[in-house]
Amino acid sequence: MEKVPLSSILEEFTVLPAYPNPFNPSTTITYGINEDSKVTIDIYDITGQLINKLLNSYQEQGWHSVEWNGTDSNNNQVPAGIYLSKITSNNDTKTTKLMLLK
Repeated sequence: MEKVPLSSILEEFTVLPAYPNPFNPSTTITYGINEDSKVTIDIYDITGQLINKLLNSYQEQGWHSVEWNGTDSNNNQVPAGIYLSKITSNNDTKTTKLMLLK
């Protein structure tokens, strides 16, 4: 996980589009939180099955980024397809679509 420099005061929880997307072999999820809070980032397949927990920790206010390398929780490569990233900060949740190409 990498902290991205804060260029302005965040007024709300924000998730930027993952980049690159579509991706192979990895993509970066960038998000900004407007207050210190616990943040979780989970990856689900299109059927709603949990694939990987990327983050579950307390984060300081500001911009942050996490890389997903297209693996499940056992570090096995997942097949090409559509995946969803669910990012939660406090009681706010945002979901983004990720497309893994092979």
